[in-house]
Amino acid sequence: YESGIQLIDFTSDTLTKRGVAPQKGDARRAFLANDRLFAVSDDAVRSFDITDRDAPKQTAQQLLANKVNRTIPAGVGNDKLVRLSMDWYTNGVSLEIATAADPEAPSPIGTLDIANQNEKDKGCYSSWGWSSRIFSVGNTVHIIGPSTDNYGYYDGYGGSNGTKGLLRIVSVDVSDGTQPKLISDKEIDIGEALNQVNWGYGYYYGYYGYYGNGYALIDTGDSSVQLGSTVAFRRQKSTYDYTKGQTTTTDVAMEVFDLSNALDPKHASTVQLAKGEGATTFLSEGSTVYSSHWEKQPTGKVKFFVDRVDLANPSEPQ
Repeated sequence: YESGIQLIDFTSDTLTKRGVAPQKGDARRAFLANDRLFAVSDDAVRSFDITDRDAPKQTAQQLLANKVNRTIPAGVGNDKLVRLSMDWYTNGVSLEIATAADPEAPSPIGTLDIANQNEKDKGCYSSWGWSSRIFSVGNTVHIIGPSTDNYGYYDGYGGSNGTKGLLRIVSVDVSDGTQPKLISDKEIDIGEALNQVNWGYGYYYGYYGYYGNGYALIDTGDSSVQLGSTVAFRRQKSTYDYTKGQTTTTDVAMEVFDLSNALDPKHASTVQLAKGEGATTFLSEGSTVYSSHWEKQPTGKVKFFVDRVDLANPSEPQ
């Protein structure tokens, strides 16, 4: 998507198309003052030097609002607020730092562009950014998400290049909030289709059929949980029986990541949970992650089970 203020020179008999003063979001207003073009868009007021009418040059801007997709406290003592921002118009992905004392400030104290340079990820709304989750460990912020498109478009999990389990982890040092620093940007192949992972959405309605056979269980968990420097993501693969009109098997696994080394985050292990007709998301306490699954009984009722996994050692979960 592109947006901007189009410059046009005119005389009594001619119109000549010149350059464009670029904007983010819809261009709402434009006016001239003090030899500058002022443009008002969805997110800011910007001024432009239009001396070269074929190439307007931005001279200043005042932000009015921010596009923020995820926000977490970060830094020692949670003295900072880290905002993950994806731009609909440019497919840009940036990390913005604000102070905890002034969380609503439209202008961040520091910004880092972390847009994915992978050509395969320049498809639907910069899929890595939209599907990512962010986690804070001390002064390091980790952004984790699927490197290819979450739903298989643009040579994603179903493509022929073998990258169906390719994950991207970006680690940023925010100890100096005014100058966030990229310290690691790596891809890890976990060997599983990423469309099975509830990466970005953070919710999952548990006890219901594929076509909406009633909502009998309200899930209060999340698709990912953090336990210190360990993060667990939920991965689910369901088998649907179209002749019966219901889900017959739900296979849930836990993908565990070790973020203790900021320079070398790792995929530590995969935990296969019990199969059933359905399963909830995760809750955590201490070093333990909890989930629940249910199995159909001969009587036609279901029996619920609590699943517990100890992640004190993320490489050897119990």
